[in-house]
Amino acid sequence: MTYLKAISGHTGTGGIRRYLERGGRALAVDLLNLGDPALCEDWAAEMDRTRRLAGNDRAWGSRRARTFKHYVVSPSPEDGVGLDTLRELATEWARRSFPDHEVAIVYHDDNEHHVPHAHVVVNNTNLETGRRLQDPDPGALNGSLQEVSRELGLSHFRGRAGGGPRTDDHTQRRAEGRQERAISGRGAYSWVADIRSRVAVARDTSTSEREFLRALEGLGVVARPASARTGGGWIYQLAGMTSRQVSGARLGTAYTREGVLARMASAALPHRVAFDAVAAARGAVEVRDLSELARVASAVEAVRSRGLRSLHGVDAAIARAEAEGRAKDARLLSDARECCEEHGLLPETAHHTSGNARPSKRHANKRRSSAAGGTRHAEGAGQRQMEVRRDDRGERGDSR
Repeated sequence: MTYLKAISGHTGTGGIRRYLERGGRALAVDLLNLGDPALCEDWAAEMDRTRRLAGNDRAWGSRRARTFKHYVVSPSPEDGVGLDTLRELATEWARRSFPDHEVAIVYHDDNEHHVPHAHVVVNNTNLETGRRLQDPDPGALNGSLQEVSRELGLSHFRGRAGGGPRTDDHTQRRAEGRQERAISGRGAYSWVADIRSRVAVARDTSTSEREFLRALEGLGVVARPASARTGGGWIYQLAGMTSRQVSGARLGTAYTREGVLARMASAALPHRVAFDAVAAARGAVEVRDLSELARVASAVEAVRSRGLRSLHGVDAAIARAEAEGRAKDARLLSDARECCEEHGLLPETAHHTSGNARPSKRHANKRRSSAAGGTRHAEGAGQRQMEVRRDDRGERGDSR
Protein backbone atom coordinates (compact mmCIF):
# COMPACT_ATOMS: atom_id res chain seq x y z
CA MET A 1 0.00 0.00 0.00
CA THR A 2 1.00 3.64 -0.42
CA TYR A 3 1.94 5.10 2.95
CA LEU A 4 1.33 8.66 4.18
CA LYS A 5 2.77 10.50 7.16
CA ALA A 6 2.13 14.06 8.25
CA ILE A 7 4.33 16.60 10.04
CA SER A 8 3.32 20.08 11.21
CA GLY A 9 5.70 22.99 10.61
CA HIS A 10 5.87 26.08 12.83
CA THR A 11 8.70 28.02 11.17
CA GLY A 12 9.36 29.66 7.84
CA THR A 13 9.59 27.23 4.93
CA GLY A 14 13.22 28.14 4.15
CA GLY A 15 14.48 25.46 6.54
CA ILE A 16 12.39 22.66 5.08
CA ARG A 17 13.41 23.70 1.55
CA ARG A 18 17.10 23.59 2.50
CA TYR A 19 16.60 20.21 4.12
CA LEU A 20 14.80 18.77 1.07
CA GLU A 21 17.07 20.19 -1.62
CA ARG A 22 20.52 20.32 -0.01
CA GLY A 23 23.38 18.47 -1.63
CA GLY A 24 21.50 18.06 -4.88
CA ARG A 25 19.52 15.13 -3.53
CA ALA A 26 16.18 16.33 -4.95
CA LEU A 27 15.34 14.19 -7.98
CA ALA A 28 12.71 16.67 -9.19
CA VAL A 29 10.41 19.43 -7.94
CA ASP A 30 6.74 20.04 -8.81
CA LEU A 31 4.86 23.19 -7.80
CA LEU A 32 1.10 23.77 -7.57
CA ASN A 33 -0.29 27.32 -7.46
CA LEU A 34 3.27 28.64 -7.49
CA GLY A 35 3.88 28.83 -11.22
CA ASP A 36 6.47 27.06 -13.36
CA PRO A 37 9.26 25.44 -11.26
CA ALA A 38 11.78 26.73 -13.80
CA LEU A 39 10.64 30.31 -13.18
CA CYS A 40 9.97 30.14 -9.42
CA GLU A 41 13.47 30.55 -8.03
CA ASP A 42 12.54 30.20 -4.36
CA TRP A 43 9.20 28.54 -3.58
CA ALA A 44 9.87 28.84 0.17
CA ALA A 45 10.23 32.64 -0.02
CA GLU A 46 7.01 32.79 -2.04
CA MET A 47 5.13 30.76 0.57
CA ASP A 48 6.49 32.90 3.40
CA ARG A 49 5.44 36.05 1.53
CA THR A 50 1.90 34.74 1.03
CA ARG A 51 1.51 33.92 4.72
CA ARG A 52 2.94 37.27 5.78
CA LEU A 53 0.62 39.27 3.54
CA ALA A 54 -2.39 37.28 4.71
CA GLY A 55 -1.43 37.75 8.38
CA ASN A 56 -1.15 34.00 8.95
CA ASP A 57 2.29 33.94 10.58
CA ARG A 58 0.96 35.09 13.94
CA ALA A 59 0.24 32.78 16.85
CA TRP A 60 -3.32 31.58 17.37
CA GLY A 61 -4.09 32.61 20.93
CA SER A 62 -1.49 30.89 23.10
CA ARG A 63 -0.65 28.36 20.39
CA ARG A 64 2.28 28.81 18.05
CA ALA A 65 1.24 29.34 14.43
CA ARG A 66 1.31 26.26 12.22
CA THR A 67 2.89 27.66 9.09
CA PHE A 68 2.83 24.60 6.83
CA LYS A 69 2.06 20.89 6.67
CA HIS A 70 4.67 18.43 5.43
CA TYR A 71 3.45 15.11 4.08
CA VAL A 72 5.60 12.18 2.98
CA VAL A 73 4.08 9.95 0.28
CA SER A 74 5.80 6.55 0.12
CA PRO A 75 4.63 3.90 -2.38
CA SER A 76 5.12 0.25 -1.47
CA PRO A 77 8.61 -0.99 -2.43
CA GLU A 78 6.88 -4.02 -3.95
CA ASP A 79 5.29 -1.78 -6.60
CA GLY A 80 8.65 -0.78 -8.07
CA VAL A 81 7.40 2.75 -8.70
CA GLY A 82 9.57 4.96 -10.91
CA LEU A 83 9.91 8.73 -10.68
CA ASP A 84 7.34 9.47 -13.41
CA THR A 85 4.62 7.41 -11.72
CA LEU A 86 5.47 8.86 -8.32
CA ARG A 87 5.14 12.40 -9.69
CA GLU A 88 1.75 11.55 -11.15
CA LEU A 89 0.63 10.04 -7.83
CA ALA A 90 1.86 12.93 -5.66
CA THR A 91 0.65 15.79 -7.85
CA GLU A 92 -2.81 14.27 -8.40
CA TRP A 93 -3.25 13.63 -4.67
CA ALA A 94 -2.11 17.18 -3.84
CA ARG A 95 -4.49 18.71 -6.42
CA ARG A 96 -7.44 16.83 -4.94
CA SER A 97 -6.51 17.48 -1.33
CA PHE A 98 -5.22 21.09 -1.46
CA PRO A 99 -6.63 22.75 -4.62
CA ASP A 100 -6.45 26.30 -3.20
CA HIS A 101 -3.07 26.17 -1.46
CA GLU A 102 0.51 26.64 -2.54
CA VAL A 103 2.18 23.24 -2.71
CA ALA A 104 5.80 22.24 -3.34
CA ILE A 105 6.60 18.57 -3.99
CA VAL A 106 10.21 17.39 -3.75
CA TYR A 107 11.21 13.85 -4.72
CA HIS A 108 13.91 11.73 -3.06
CA ASP A 109 15.29 8.21 -3.24
CA ASP A 110 17.77 8.61 -0.38
CA ASN A 111 16.36 5.89 1.87
CA GLU A 112 18.03 2.54 2.57
CA HIS A 113 16.72 0.76 -0.53
CA HIS A 114 16.54 3.86 -2.77
CA VAL A 115 12.74 3.66 -3.08
CA PRO A 116 11.44 6.94 -4.57
CA HIS A 117 9.17 8.95 -2.27
CA ALA A 118 7.66 12.44 -2.30
CA HIS A 119 7.79 15.25 0.25
CA VAL A 120 4.68 17.43 -0.10
CA VAL A 121 4.90 20.87 1.57
CA VAL A 122 1.53 22.69 1.85
CA ASN A 123 1.46 26.37 2.82
CA ASN A 124 -1.01 27.29 5.56
CA THR A 125 -2.91 29.97 3.57
CA ASN A 126 -5.95 29.34 1.38
CA LEU A 127 -5.44 31.47 -1.74
CA GLU A 128 -9.17 31.94 -2.31
CA THR A 129 -10.22 32.94 1.20
CA GLY A 130 -6.96 34.04 2.85
CA ARG A 131 -7.79 31.82 5.83
CA ARG A 132 -5.46 29.40 7.56
CA LEU A 133 -5.34 25.77 6.57
CA GLN A 134 -7.60 23.74 8.83
CA ASP A 135 -6.03 20.45 9.87
CA PRO A 136 -7.50 17.92 7.42
CA ASP A 137 -8.84 14.58 8.63
CA PRO A 138 -5.87 12.15 8.39
CA GLY A 139 -8.23 9.32 7.47
CA ALA A 140 -9.78 11.30 4.61
CA LEU A 141 -6.36 12.31 3.26
CA ASN A 142 -5.12 8.76 3.44
CA GLY A 143 -8.31 7.51 1.79
CA SER A 144 -7.82 9.95 -1.07
CA LEU A 145 -4.23 8.77 -1.50
CA GLN A 146 -5.36 5.15 -1.63
CA GLU A 147 -7.92 6.07 -4.31
CA VAL A 148 -5.26 7.67 -6.50
CA SER A 149 -3.00 4.66 -5.92
CA ARG A 150 -5.78 2.32 -7.04
CA GLU A 151 -6.40 4.41 -10.17
CA LEU A 152 -2.70 4.12 -11.05
CA GLY A 153 -2.66 0.37 -10.49
CA LEU A 154 -0.58 0.54 -7.28
CA SER A 155 -1.15 -1.50 -4.12
CA HIS A 156 -3.64 0.15 -1.78
CA PHE A 157 -6.30 -0.45 0.83
CA ARG A 158 -9.73 1.00 1.36
CA GLY A 159 -9.44 4.28 3.26
CA ARG A 160 -11.86 7.07 4.21
CA ALA A 161 -11.85 9.31 1.14
CA GLY A 162 -14.94 11.18 2.27
CA GLY A 163 -14.01 11.30 5.92
CA GLY A 164 -16.63 8.66 6.71
CA PRO A 165 -16.28 5.65 8.99
CA ARG A 166 -13.25 3.41 8.59
CA THR A 167 -13.86 0.11 6.79
CA ASP A 168 -12.11 -2.44 8.98
CA ASP A 169 -12.48 -5.42 6.66
CA HIS A 170 -9.98 -8.26 6.46
CA THR A 171 -8.08 -6.72 3.54
CA GLN A 172 -7.49 -3.46 5.37
CA ARG A 173 -6.46 -5.14 8.61
CA ARG A 174 -4.02 -7.31 6.69
CA ALA A 175 -2.55 -4.25 4.93
CA GLU A 176 -2.22 -2.33 8.18
CA GLY A 177 -0.56 -5.36 9.77
CA ARG A 178 2.05 -5.41 7.01
CA GLN A 179 2.61 -1.69 7.50
CA GLU A 180 3.18 -2.05 11.24
CA ARG A 181 5.52 -5.01 10.80
CA ALA A 182 7.57 -3.06 8.26
CA ILE A 183 7.73 -0.05 10.56
CA SER A 184 8.74 -1.94 13.68
CA GLY A 185 11.45 -3.84 11.82
CA ARG A 186 11.13 -6.65 14.36
CA GLY A 187 8.62 -8.91 12.61
CA ALA A 188 5.59 -7.71 14.59
CA TYR A 189 4.01 -4.54 15.90
CA SER A 190 5.16 -3.93 19.47
CA TRP A 191 2.55 -2.02 21.45
CA VAL A 192 4.98 -1.97 24.39
CA ALA A 193 7.53 -0.10 22.25
CA ASP A 194 4.70 2.16 21.06
CA ILE A 195 3.79 3.08 24.65
CA ARG A 196 7.46 3.52 25.59
CA SER A 197 7.97 6.09 22.80
CA ARG A 198 4.85 8.05 23.74
CA VAL A 199 5.80 8.10 27.42
CA ALA A 200 9.35 9.20 26.55
CA VAL A 201 8.09 12.20 24.56
CA ALA A 202 5.65 13.20 27.32
CA ARG A 203 8.38 12.83 29.98
CA ASP A 204 11.05 14.79 28.12
CA THR A 205 8.74 17.68 27.20
CA SER A 206 7.23 18.19 30.67
CA THR A 207 8.33 20.09 33.75
CA SER A 208 5.73 18.80 36.22
CA GLU A 209 3.70 15.71 36.91
CA ARG A 210 0.56 17.51 35.82
CA GLU A 211 2.11 18.50 32.47
CA PHE A 212 3.34 14.94 31.99
CA LEU A 213 -0.09 13.39 32.51
CA ARG A 214 -1.69 15.98 30.22
CA ALA A 215 0.88 15.32 27.48
CA LEU A 216 0.32 11.57 27.85
CA GLU A 217 -3.40 12.04 27.39
CA GLY A 218 -2.80 14.05 24.22
CA LEU A 219 -0.66 11.18 22.90
CA GLY A 220 -3.35 8.58 23.57
CA VAL A 221 -1.97 7.04 26.75
CA VAL A 222 -3.72 6.78 30.12
CA ALA A 223 -1.59 6.60 33.28
CA ARG A 224 -2.97 5.31 36.58
CA PRO A 225 -1.32 4.46 39.91
CA ALA A 226 -0.06 0.90 40.22
CA SER A 227 -0.83 -1.14 43.30
CA ALA A 228 1.73 -1.43 46.09
CA ARG A 229 1.88 -5.18 45.38
CA THR A 230 3.28 -4.49 41.90
CA GLY A 231 5.77 -1.92 43.14
CA GLY A 232 3.70 1.25 42.95
CA GLY A 233 4.41 3.90 40.35
CA TRP A 234 2.30 4.02 37.18
CA ILE A 235 0.55 1.67 34.81
CA TYR A 236 0.46 2.96 31.22
CA GLN A 237 -2.38 1.95 28.89
CA LEU A 238 -3.21 2.79 25.29
CA ALA A 239 -6.47 4.73 25.47
CA GLY A 240 -9.52 2.50 24.94
CA MET A 241 -7.44 -0.70 24.83
CA THR A 242 -7.53 -2.34 28.26
CA SER A 243 -5.54 -5.33 27.06
CA ARG A 244 -2.55 -3.13 26.19
CA GLN A 245 -1.13 -1.85 29.45
CA VAL A 246 2.29 -2.08 30.99
CA SER A 247 3.93 -0.92 34.20
CA GLY A 248 6.58 1.78 34.19
CA ALA A 249 8.98 -0.64 35.89
CA ARG A 250 8.71 -3.03 32.96
CA LEU A 251 9.52 -0.22 30.50
CA GLY A 252 12.65 0.67 32.47
CA THR A 253 13.66 2.73 35.47
CA ALA A 254 13.47 5.97 33.45
CA TYR A 255 9.72 5.30 33.00
CA THR A 256 8.80 4.71 36.63
CA ARG A 257 7.26 7.59 38.57
CA GLU A 258 10.56 8.23 40.32
CA GLY A 259 12.48 8.12 37.04
CA VAL A 260 10.08 10.48 35.32
CA LEU A 261 10.19 13.00 38.17
CA ALA A 262 13.99 12.80 38.27
CA ARG A 263 14.17 13.61 34.55
CA MET A 264 11.89 16.63 35.07
CA ALA A 265 14.37 17.99 37.61
CA SER A 266 16.96 18.37 34.83
CA ALA A 267 17.18 21.36 32.48
CA ALA A 268 13.80 21.77 30.78
CA LEU A 269 13.29 22.29 27.08
CA PRO A 270 12.15 25.74 25.94
CA HIS A 271 8.35 25.91 25.95
CA ARG A 272 8.00 26.16 22.17
CA VAL A 273 10.41 23.29 21.54
CA ALA A 274 8.41 21.08 23.94
CA PHE A 275 5.11 22.12 22.33
CA ASP A 276 6.36 21.37 18.81
CA ALA A 277 7.86 18.03 19.87
CA VAL A 278 4.55 16.86 21.31
CA ALA A 279 2.78 18.03 18.13
CA ALA A 280 5.26 16.08 15.97
CA ALA A 281 4.75 12.96 18.09
CA ARG A 282 0.98 13.35 17.93
CA GLY A 283 1.14 13.60 14.15
CA ALA A 284 3.12 10.35 14.01
CA VAL A 285 0.57 8.66 16.29
CA GLU A 286 -2.33 9.83 14.10
CA VAL A 287 -0.91 8.22 10.98
CA ARG A 288 0.42 5.16 12.85
CA ASP A 289 4.03 5.95 11.95
CA LEU A 290 5.74 4.17 14.81
CA SER A 291 9.24 4.61 13.41
CA GLU A 292 8.74 8.39 13.24
CA LEU A 293 7.34 8.39 16.77
CA ALA A 294 10.45 6.58 18.02
CA ARG A 295 12.63 8.98 16.02
CA VAL A 296 11.03 12.03 17.65
CA ALA A 297 11.32 10.46 21.11
CA SER A 298 15.02 9.73 20.57
CA ALA A 299 15.71 13.25 19.27
CA VAL A 300 13.92 14.92 22.18
CA GLU A 301 15.78 12.77 24.72
CA ALA A 302 19.13 13.55 23.09
CA VAL A 303 18.43 17.29 23.07
CA ARG A 304 17.12 17.55 26.63
CA SER A 305 19.67 15.25 28.25
CA ARG A 306 22.54 17.31 26.77
CA GLY A 307 20.95 20.71 27.37
CA LEU A 308 21.05 21.56 23.65
CA ARG A 309 19.00 24.59 22.56
CA SER A 310 19.83 25.17 18.88
CA LEU A 311 20.94 23.42 15.72
CA HIS A 312 24.27 25.20 16.10
CA GLY A 313 24.64 23.62 19.54
CA VAL A 314 23.85 20.17 18.12
CA ASP A 315 26.48 20.71 15.40
CA ALA A 316 29.04 21.56 18.08
CA ALA A 317 28.12 18.43 20.06
CA ILE A 318 28.50 16.29 16.92
CA ALA A 319 31.92 17.80 16.25
CA ARG A 320 33.04 17.06 19.82
CA ALA A 321 31.81 13.47 19.62
CA GLU A 322 33.66 12.92 16.33
CA ALA A 323 36.85 14.51 17.66
CA GLU A 324 36.74 12.25 20.72
CA GLY A 325 36.09 9.12 18.66
CA ARG A 326 32.54 8.59 19.96
CA ALA A 327 31.14 7.47 16.59
CA LYS A 328 27.90 6.02 18.00
CA ASP A 329 27.12 9.23 19.89
CA ALA A 330 27.89 11.29 16.79
CA ARG A 331 25.46 9.20 14.72
CA LEU A 332 22.74 9.55 17.37
CA LEU A 333 23.20 13.32 17.46
CA SER A 334 23.23 13.55 13.66
CA ASP A 335 19.92 11.67 13.53
CA ALA A 336 18.52 13.96 16.23
CA ARG A 337 19.64 17.04 14.31
CA GLU A 338 17.96 15.87 11.12
CA CYS A 339 14.74 15.17 13.01
CA CYS A 340 14.84 18.56 14.75
CA GLU A 341 15.48 20.39 11.48
CA GLU A 342 12.74 18.51 9.65
CA HIS A 343 10.15 19.26 12.35
CA GLY A 344 11.43 22.77 13.11
CA LEU A 345 12.01 21.87 16.76
CA LEU A 346 15.15 23.94 17.33
CA PRO A 347 16.18 27.40 16.09
CA GLU A 348 19.41 27.84 14.16
CA THR A 349 21.02 29.62 17.11
CA ALA A 350 20.08 29.79 20.78
CA HIS A 351 18.03 32.70 22.09
CA HIS A 352 19.38 34.71 24.97
CA THR A 353 16.13 34.53 26.90
CA SER A 354 14.78 31.39 28.52
CA GLY A 355 12.36 29.47 26.37
CA ASN A 356 10.16 28.81 29.42
CA ALA A 357 10.00 32.45 30.47
CA ARG A 358 6.55 34.01 30.32
CA PRO A 359 6.17 37.67 29.26
CA SER A 360 4.92 40.15 31.82
CA LYS A 361 1.27 41.20 31.66
CA ARG A 362 2.25 44.74 30.58
CA HIS A 363 4.47 43.37 27.81
CA ALA A 364 1.76 40.92 26.72
CA ASN A 365 -0.86 43.70 26.56
CA LYS A 366 1.49 45.89 24.53
CA ARG A 367 2.20 43.01 22.16
CA ARG A 368 -1.52 42.30 21.73
CA SER A 369 -2.15 45.98 20.99
CA SER A 370 0.61 46.00 18.37
CA ALA A 371 -0.66 42.76 16.90
CA ALA A 372 -4.17 44.17 16.59
CA GLY A 373 -2.88 47.08 14.51
CA GLY A 374 -0.77 44.72 12.47
CA THR A 375 -3.77 42.48 11.90
CA ARG A 376 -5.79 45.27 10.27
CA HIS A 377 -2.86 46.13 8.01
CA ALA A 378 -2.14 42.49 7.13
CA GLU A 379 -5.79 41.71 6.41
CA GLY A 380 -5.93 44.44 3.82
CA ALA A 381 -2.64 43.40 2.30
CA GLY A 382 -3.68 39.76 2.40
CA GLN A 383 -6.92 40.51 0.55
CA ARG A 384 -5.01 42.38 -2.16
CA GLN A 385 -2.60 39.45 -2.44
CA MET A 386 -5.46 36.96 -2.86
CA GLU A 387 -6.97 39.09 -5.65
CA VAL A 388 -3.63 39.35 -7.44
CA ARG A 389 -3.15 35.58 -7.20
CA ARG A 390 -6.58 34.86 -8.65
CA ASP A 391 -5.82 37.22 -11.53
CA ASP A 392 -2.44 35.56 -12.07
CA ARG A 393 -3.99 32.12 -12.19
CA GLY A 394 -6.54 33.33 -14.71
CA GLU A 395 -3.78 34.65 -16.99
CA ARG A 396 -1.59 31.53 -16.88
CA GLY A 397 -4.44 29.01 -16.76
CA ASP A 398 -5.79 27.05 -13.80
CA SER A 399 -3.06 24.76 -12.55
CA ARG A 400 -5.58 22.48 -10.92
